[in-house]
Amino acid sequence: MDRSKWAYKRSKEDIEKILFHVNDQFSLLRKLGKMQKKVTIKAVEHFLFKQIPKIYYIGCGTSLNAALTGAEISERLLTIPAEAMNSFEFMSFVSTSSFVKGSAVIAISHSGESKVTTKGVLKAKERDCYIIALTAYPSSTLANTAHVVFPTGAADEKVGPKTKGHTACLVTLYGLLFDLARRKHDLSDSGAGKLEREMARIPSELKMFIDSNSEKIKDVGRRFREIKHIIVVSTRLNMGVAKETALKIIETCNISAQAEEMEEMLHGPLYMVNRTTGVILFASEEDEINKAVDVANSAAYLGACVAFIGCGVETNFQDVQVPLIMLSLDVDGLFTPLCNTLIVQQLISHIALERIVCGSGNA
Repeated sequence: MDRSKWAYKRSKEDIEKILFHVNDQFSLLRKLGKMQKKVTIKAVEHFLFKQIPKIYYIGCGTSLNAALTGAEISERLLTIPAEAMNSFEFMSFVSTSSFVKGSAVIAISHSGESKVTTKGVLKAKERDCYIIALTAYPSSTLANTAHVVFPTGAADEKVGPKTKGHTACLVTLYGLLFDLARRKHDLSDSGAGKLEREMARIPSELKMFIDSNSEKIKDVGRRFREIKHIIVVSTRLNMGVAKETALKIIETCNISAQAEEMEEMLHGPLYMVNRTTGVILFASEEDEINKAVDVANSAAYLGACVAFIGCGVETNFQDVQVPLIMLSLDVDGLFTPLCNTLIVQQLISHIALERIVCGSGNA
């Protein structure tokens, strides 16, 4: 086996290419809605005419992290139970008595060539499941196995960490779930209809926010350049974002990283925090803030470098004693995974650039 790729360390040019894809996402987000409308209608019609008992979201790596976010949003918008599962686990689970026959399976793979995801889908079809594929390649093996395919429009991101591909996948999931909720619950000017209109304005407003806060984001990147280990902390809605952030830190910055749920952070990982540790916290819902502020201040007290990313909340953050990247957009809490993803991708890219420029670990 050729193990040379595992010793690869990214150059400045590599990171600049990644940052290009991160910045190129905003134009892509504006196109996706129109591109996928006809596909959405086909999927929605199936959900309306057949009682779907459960939705399984499956994928590996970055695709699994998108699946986790999709399942959370799905349960909040629809009256259908949802579960996200690693494709390896799903392939075994689908044959058990616990699997709900006749469910919908939303299978996610950027390349569409994930063998284990495709095998899981084939087994699910044997149990009368309706298969929806999300992939950048609509002629891929996974796409040809599914009943309906949603192209994510990010096929140009062929190498390196999938930043644009991940964001495109999230937007695709939002579009599908909003349309499902609107048709299923007969929502128009309220509910999912209102959420769709909110989403249409997010790309431009989010781009303005990131541009106006670029120096602040770069400053936090400089603070993290000497860090040896990063813990990313969140709660359920943004847990997929936390896991994706940890994965991208490993892939892009050559720093070890892990994701922890907020409550779990207080029951163990907090005790290993020191001056070589970085902590990134996501807090986006009102009931999360007090606990998140305690975690942030405790980690800072123990010597950690801490960045607090808040989005979609109006709580007073005067008690936070750490660098704060606060997104002051008045958006529904459901959009926080998308907004947090775009902000933290910028931060990760700048951490990587700082480490290369200063020779701190050769990201």
